[in-house]
Amino acid sequence: MLAGLVDLAVLALGLLLVLLALAGFNQLLPGFLNAFGDLAIGMALGGVLLTPVLYGFLFEWWWDGQTPGKRLLGLRVRDLDAAEPASGKLLVRALFRPLDLLLMVPIPIGLILIAVLPLGQRLGDLAAGTIVVRESRRKAPAAGNNRAQQRWSELPDKVLKLEPGFAARFQPHEVAFLRALLERGERAGRELGDVARRDLYIATALEFAARVGTHEFADARRVLFELDLFLAEHGPGSRGEKRSPSA
Repeated sequence: MLAGLVDLAVLALGLLLVLLALAGFNQLLPGFLNAFGDLAIGMALGGVLLTPVLYGFLFEWWWDGQTPGKRLLGLRVRDLDAAEPASGKLLVRALFRPLDLLLMVPIPIGLILIAVLPLGQRLGDLAAGTIVVRESRRKAPAAGNNRAQQRWSELPDKVLKLEPGFAARFQPHEVAFLRALLERGERAGRELGDVARRDLYIATALEFAARVGTHEFADARRVLFELDLFLAEHGPGSRGEKRSPSA
């Protein structure tokens, strides 16, 4: 809500400056705007509806999922698997912005959806398949990035509540699948396509997270990344597993 209010204030200020400029121009050329009549009114109304769309799309496209309000509050638009959304998704999301604003009266449907939906999505997010996430003060390390030097127990911000005994709930072939999925994630995106890759991430995260008691999350890749480090530390053949004397 705060990010939205900041963006609304920026929009209002921009529209006010445009109106002042038009008023000043009309003073220089009296009756100039009146000469256009209904056309001027129609262009003004169209501009009021189009400006929020362009504002949201251009900022989120140029600033990697952020508007001025989101940047100020540490928020960012992401795909459902926490990847950077395609420009088409950002455009669909932006096209629903005027509708979200119109539906604020008499009942704030957009705010109700954000409050009740597990991923806090508004209408534009539901249509585009996106979410708004809060950035951690420490950026989460990318999956497969120096994984051998990272340990699950040393992660500063965990999204899963795991205990060493949970490792027994995963079979060796599942651990291998998880590792391969993370290591080949970007190539899988090119081979399968963004939608198929996203669905694979989400389906795997839902299945594996449910085994450790987590049923809702906002970042599928973060869940898989944490599980990979956890199983590398506590799973069969892991660095944390005690070796037998004959090993």
